[in-house]
Amino acid sequence: MAVDEISQVMQKYNDYCLVLVIGNTGCGKSTLLTSLIFGKDSLEIEKIDGKRVIKQKKEFELKDLFSIGHDDVSKTFLPDFYPDRKNKVLYADIAGLQDTRGNLMEFVNKFVTKYLFMKSKRIKFIVAIT
Repeated sequence: MAVDEISQVMQKYNDYCLVLVIGNTGCGKSTLLTSLIFGKDSLEIEKIDGKRVIKQKKEFELKDLFSIGHDDVSKTFLPDFYPDRKNKVLYADIAGLQDTRGNLMEFVNKFVTKYLFMKSKRIKFIVAIT
């Protein structure tokens, strides 16, 4: 998704409540959003390389929805959105704080997040702490 596409999404859903999760890279923001959208039964625990990780069940996977990582490497760059038209909620999967890809990426992430806050009429956010 490019920056101009973010603007188009925000205009299209400007009367929706924006819901986003704020937290460090790898703390489970994308996993939490997936659970909020599809319910707790959409996730499963699996052992990968000796670690227990939470994964999205195959039957709940949607193309181009949130990418759930399983390590401390930043996966999200520009936000991904999921509109809940029934409840008029726009879920946004944003990049984590303390991006592992360096200062320039951290700067871009903060700029995009600030843009979302400025363009939204109503915001609800969840802080994920690890």
